[in-house]
Amino acid sequence: MGWRLALLVSVTLGCSGGDASLRVDLRTDFVPGVELTEVRTVIDDGSASDSRTFGLADEAFDAARVATFDTIASGQRRIHVTLLGPEGELAARTVRVRVQGDVGVTVLITRDCRGVMCPGAGDDLSALSCLGGVCVPEDCVDGRGPNCPEPECSATSDCTLAAACTSAECIDGACVYRRDDAQCGAGEYCDPDDGCVAIERTDAGFDGGFDGGFDGGFDGGLDGGSDAGWVDPSATRRASLEVAGSPSPLTDVPILVRLRASNFDYAAAEADGSDIRFRLTDGTLLPHEIEAFDIDGDSWIWVRVPLVGTTPASMEMFWGGGPFVAPSDVWSDDFVAVHHMNDTLDSTANGNDATWVGAAPSMGALGPNAQFSAAEMDHVFLSPSASLAALDRFTVSAVVRHRIDQVEWSAVVTRAIGTSSSNELWLGFFDNRYRGIVSTEDRMIGPNLTGPRRPLDTPVFIALTYDGARARLYAEGVQVHDVALTGALLSSPNPVWIGADSNMPPSTMPDIDFIEGLIDEVRIESVARSAAWIAFQHLVLDDDVITYGTIQNR
Repeated sequence: MGWRLALLVSVTLGCSGGDASLRVDLRTDFVPGVELTEVRTVIDDGSASDSRTFGLADEAFDAARVATFDTIASGQRRIHVTLLGPEGELAARTVRVRVQGDVGVTVLITRDCRGVMCPGAGDDLSALSCLGGVCVPEDCVDGRGPNCPEPECSATSDCTLAAACTSAECIDGACVYRRDDAQCGAGEYCDPDDGCVAIERTDAGFDGGFDGGFDGGFDGGLDGGSDAGWVDPSATRRASLEVAGSPSPLTDVPILVRLRASNFDYAAAEADGSDIRFRLTDGTLLPHEIEAFDIDGDSWIWVRVPLVGTTPASMEMFWGGGPFVAPSDVWSDDFVAVHHMNDTLDSTANGNDATWVGAAPSMGALGPNAQFSAAEMDHVFLSPSASLAALDRFTVSAVVRHRIDQVEWSAVVTRAIGTSSSNELWLGFFDNRYRGIVSTEDRMIGPNLTGPRRPLDTPVFIALTYDGARARLYAEGVQVHDVALTGALLSSPNPVWIGADSNMPPSTMPDIDFIEGLIDEVRIESVARSAAWIAFQHLVLDDDVITYGTIQNR
C-alpha cells in the first residue's frame, strides 16, 4: 500500500524560537466512511500524534485537515501517516519535511496504490511506499525529486475512467478520480472503480468506540477466523498473541510481550527491533515501547492495549519489511513516572528522569534492572517536579528481589514530609514483611500497612494505593492490608527516593532504609488502581497473560 504525497505549502509565518507548527491535510479519492474510516499522523518516533475519523458525510478530494501540531521542534521532521479502513490499514508512509515556523503539508493518496507491496521485486530496499502505482524512497515527497519515478500522467486525458459517475484529474503526475454521488440513486454512492453501489451500514469503523469493546474482546478472538486477514501488508512475519481476560474490564493497559527465539524470528527482524508493530485484528496500530531487544535472544516490549475484556482476546504482532514508525505513547496520562530501571529516563511524557547514585545495571526476569547495595548506600532519586507534586490519589508499585534478610526497614519508594523524619508515602519492607505508609492532611503520621513475610531471593510485585477513603497494600497482586484514611496527600516538595529514605529532608542525600537487592519496574501513578488492575499487572509482570501463536511467513 502507499501514499502519493505533495508538499503544497511551506512558509514561515513569524513563529519565533525553536518551536514551529505543522498542519497536515489529506487529499484522496478513497471513499470516506466506506473505504476510509480513520487517518493517524505521528511525528518522529511518537513525540506528537493526531488522528481524525471519516464518515459518509465527509469529503477529502479537495483536502481535509487530518492533523494539527501547534508546538513541535523546528528542523527535519519525519511525518508518518497511516490510512485505515474497516478491514485495516490502507496505506502508510513516512516522509521527511523541514519544519520552520508555520508549515502546511498536503498528502494525496491515490487508488492505484491499493494492494501494491513495497519494496517490490527489483526495487531498492529504500523504496518503502507506493507513489503513482510504483514504489519510491522516502525522499520522493512531491513527485518531482530526482529519485521520483516518471509521472503517471501529464494531462487528464492520460487517465482512464472506470466508472461513469467519476471524472479524472491529473494532479502532480498522478490520476485522481472525483466522485459525483448525485449521479447515483437513493441509498447509493459512487465508487470510482465499480460505479454506483448500495451503501452498506455495517460497523463503519469502530462501532461506537472500538467496536463496542471489540465485539466482546478484540472481535471475539478473530471472529472464529473470519477476520484473520493479513492487515499489515508491508510486514513479512506475523504471530497472533492471545491476551488473557480480567474479572473486570480494564482500559489503556500496559502489557509485557516477552520475545524469545522460540516465539520470534529474529533473523527476519531489524537488529534493533525497529520493524516490530502490534495491531488489533481490525488493523488498529497499538503504541509500544522496546525496553530491551535481543539481549542473548531475549526482548522485553511494552504494548498499550486499549481494552482488556472479561474474556481472552487477540492482537497481532508483525515484523519484517524494514523499519516502521509506530506510536510510542504506551503510558497513559495516569502514569506520572515509569522507570524500567535500565537507565535514567522516565518512559512517560512528564520527564521525571532519575539520578543514579551507586546503583548498578543488572539483569532479571523483566530484563535490565538496578542492583542496590545497602552497605554502599546505593540509591536512585527523582527530583521534585510539578507532576510529582500534584499527586493526591495514587498508586506506587515496583518489582523487588531481596537478596538478604533485612530485619529493619528496607525501602523501595519513599518521600518524606516537609522537613520532618516522617513519610507521606513509604513502600518497602520491615522485618522482611511487606510494608506501606500513607500520610495525609487528616492524619499527619500515617498508618502502617503490613503484609506477610516476603520470599527471599525471589522477584515480588508490591503496590500501595490511596483513593481518598482507604489506603491499600498489595503483595503479588493480592490485597494484604487496608485501612480507612481521608484527606489530601501532603505532596511535599522532596525527592522521591528509590531504594532508600531520608530522615533529614530536604537533604539531597538519603540516610536510612537502604535496600539490598534488585529493583525493577518502578511506577508512580496519579490514580488509585483497582484490585482487578493490580492482579492483572501481577500476571503481566510474570508474563502470564500472553499466549504466543505460531509464526507465519509471507
